[in-house]
Amino acid sequence: MKEILPAISVCRMWVRIIPFVAGLCLIFVTYNAKTNNLRSNGTNSRVTRKLLFDPRSTETKPMSPQGETLSENFWCSEPDLPPLPFETCNIDDIVYRVPLYGGMTNAVKLVLLAVIKAFEENRCFFIDESLSHLNNFDKVHFYENGFYSRYFEKIGFSNEDPRVQKAISENRIRDLTWQEVWSHNRYRRMHDQLSSIPSLGYENILGHELKAIMLRRMWRPLPAVRLAACTRMYDLVGHNPFLAINIRRGDKDTEQNIDEFLSMESYAVAADEVIREKFHNVPPTLFVASDDCTVLPELRSQRPTWHFVSECDKIQSKGFVLLDMQNWGPEEYDEHYHKFFTELFAMYTASYWIGVAYTNVSWFVYFMRGGKMENFQLLDKPKGESYTEALGW
Repeated sequence: MKEILPAISVCRMWVRIIPFVAGLCLIFVTYNAKTNNLRSNGTNSRVTRKLLFDPRSTETKPMSPQGETLSENFWCSEPDLPPLPFETCNIDDIVYRVPLYGGMTNAVKLVLLAVIKAFEENRCFFIDESLSHLNNFDKVHFYENGFYSRYFEKIGFSNEDPRVQKAISENRIRDLTWQEVWSHNRYRRMHDQLSSIPSLGYENILGHELKAIMLRRMWRPLPAVRLAACTRMYDLVGHNPFLAINIRRGDKDTEQNIDEFLSMESYAVAADEVIREKFHNVPPTLFVASDDCTVLPELRSQRPTWHFVSECDKIQSKGFVLLDMQNWGPEEYDEHYHKFFTELFAMYTASYWIGVAYTNVSWFVYFMRGGKMENFQLLDKPKGESYTEALGW
């Protein structure tokens, strides 16, 4: 790590100036980190990680993200798993139209389930952003200029691809809606269900393991986006173990039976217990991820001796409301999502995570962390039930 610290500093400078150069810088840093690993250990630890997270391996227990460094953190590194082979499907068969529905974590969750189903059936698909609340950029040429391509590597086919247009003219397009992939337990890929995707070499894989590995092969932030978020994260938390807390308010205040989780007391009490059991009663840095930045002074007033850090010290927000996005321009989008990506990567990296089940952010973080409940706590889990029984994830 010492050998690449100067390079990371240079990257931090460039990320504020030219995102494209920052992306190249990330690739350079990652390459050097892997090279140094090979020289010092004689083995490539990233190959080991690939085996640990790939369902085709007999070793499926994920590594605990205990204060990982930039060169070790999966989501802050150049992906070591290949992207999904989207064009190997049968383009002459039914083609799925997958709508981008709801907020980002909800939308990607449903796209993930749709992609698993498409690969299982060897069918092609394209993402439809024409009616998406997320896309306030281009409702027609969204494959190139929409929400997904602004922040992530493109997936599936373009809606304007001649092969897709041919399928449209031949009435071979089928909508793969969220009702189909979420309401039906089989397509939700529950924790104890087995699924197979022969074309990818996945045979009888447990649902949570399959979703975790497919997320890593499908949801791939652009290099400049990844570097900017990870740089901001490490600027806040450093490289020591830390505790992350996720607090969701905004338009969730319409949900039922969540009043106690809109208060900061339940989070502070839960953190007290975690600090006693996991951190030898010594409070670590606490990273606060929230769409409502008014929670930060509340937490600090309740536990004045604790060291809280948050993107909320830089960017003030008063609760995420999906419909507000229709009034956003590019600057508002970038400010919101750069904050959110930093929070997602921090919640993955944290030694321990505390949150609630009523937000899709928790679902997303859970599968970013490998689909395991290790060092992962949901405050609203019904008493007497296991996490998997309560959540239906």
